[in-house]
Amino acid sequence: MFNYALIMAAGRGERMMPLTEKVPKPMAPFLSTTLLSNGYSKIHDSIPNIGITVGHHAPLLAKYSIEIGLSTIINSSHKGNAWWLFNSIYKSINEPVLVLTADNITKINYKRIYDEFISLEDQLCMLVGVRPINGIEGDYIHTFNQSNKIKDLSRSVKSSIYASGIQVVNPVHIIRACDSEIFRKDDVSFNSVWSNLILIDKLYKSNIMPDTWYSVDTLDQLERAEEILRE
Repeated sequence: MFNYALIMAAGRGERMMPLTEKVPKPMAPFLSTTLLSNGYSKIHDSIPNIGITVGHHAPLLAKYSIEIGLSTIINSSHKGNAWWLFNSIYKSINEPVLVLTADNITKINYKRIYDEFISLEDQLCMLVGVRPINGIEGDYIHTFNQSNKIKDLSRSVKSSIYASGIQVVNPVHIIRACDSEIFRKDDVSFNSVWSNLILIDKLYKSNIMPDTWYSVDTLDQLERAEEILRE
């Protein structure tokens, strides 16, 4: 099972204004707690080392994260969403790291995800896909025929599956494969990492999908997510 997880939570949450003018998006009220606490509760009993990236309202989110039990706080304010992979203490981890986003509502068998990643020929990065949901944006995943190797990610060319925001990475292996100056810049993104891995034929899609998945980008979606979990 995973020893490490990282929750990406540094975004501004502009589509959830005016709520996010006062609090970071991960602290948005959700059910009887918050988006972040709901997601953290799904993994903290089984994964011993869980970190979080903070940016917007960083001091407030860092304080809250420590209070609910997260072990590592990474300040990635004004940085790309993959900056932590190359520049934080995670860069020296040579084993699978589960990567989540704070705005995902999900139920998935993480043990099976871990085992699938370990079984890959190239253990660099594996994206977990979901069936497209009307109104929720995502990168459509295109694979080679009869393969779980990804050949393209697209916002415009549709497929039957798109990226959920959940992925598994091995930081040391990715850094070795992405040995270029562009990956050491502050604005490095996962889009650039994935593009590079596609070029060298080392980006994979999981065959396992979440039992439940929903992503929250707006206040309406926050309300809808609560309705889904109550159904």
